[in-house]
Amino acid sequence: MGTQEKEARGESQDLADRKVIRALRYLFASMEAASSGEGHVESFRVRGPQYDGGDYLVVLSATDVDGTPVVAFHGAATLQDGLTGAGNRVRNGSLKWHLDKWRAGGHKAS
Repeated sequence: MGTQEKEARGESQDLADRKVIRALRYLFASMEAASSGEGHVESFRVRGPQYDGGDYLVVLSATDVDGTPVVAFHGAATLQDGLTGAGNRVRNGSLKWHLDKWRAGGHKAS
C-alpha cells in the first residue's frame, strides 16, 4: 500500500470518527434535554453486531417519574446511525420503555 493510499485511509477514518463523535454529542444532548419532565435517561451502552451484517444495538437505561427503572432499545446498521437514531427517539419521545427487570431486582442468578 502506497503512502497516498495510507493517507487517504487515514483521512477517511478521521471523517468517520468525527461523525461518530458528533452522534455521541447529539445523544448526550438529547439525554440531557429529556431529563426534565417524564423521567431521567441515565445511561446507554452499545452492543456491536453479533454476526456479519448485523445491527448495532443502543440500550438506554432510565428511571421514570415514579422511580421505576426502565430500559429501551434502538438498532441500526451503523454506529453513527444507532447513536443519532437513539438521540432522535429520546428527543421525540418515540422510545418504547420496558421495565428493567435487572435493575428492579427481578433477575435470576444462573
